Amino acid sequence: MKAYKELLLRAENDLKSAIVLKDNQLYDSAVYHCQQSAEKALKAFLIYKNKELVKTHDLDKLNTLCEGIDPDFESIYDLCELLTPFATQFRYFGADSFMPDKVDVLEAIESAQKIFNMISNKMRQ
Repeated sequence: MKAYKELLLRAENDLKSAIVLKDNQLYDSAVYHCQQSAEKALKAFLIYKNKELVKTHDLDKLNTLCEGIDPDFESIYDLCELLTPFATQFRYFGADSFMPDKVDVLEAIESAQKIFNMISNKMRQ
């Protein structure tokens, strides 16, 4: 299997995992998997376009790289900005951490789905 296809499959699996976690009220893990889904989908697109893989969890940075290839990526900027903090925000505890609620999770899942769908559609063209 080509690397970009494998990464897109993993992005889809992260999205499915987020939904299962949401259904079981494991909200912190669910939003993390939403961020992971978007990150893997963006990286899959970059690999698909024969670009060098960037090691970062910053979806804004990855989206900017994708936008340099395809201006349609500007339309998901806000979604990436919403999901980026979920890479670490709920994995660690401290003064600036908080637990997401169901509304946060639903918004994260919807955002991740929009990113995944846009990218998977572009990779089918």
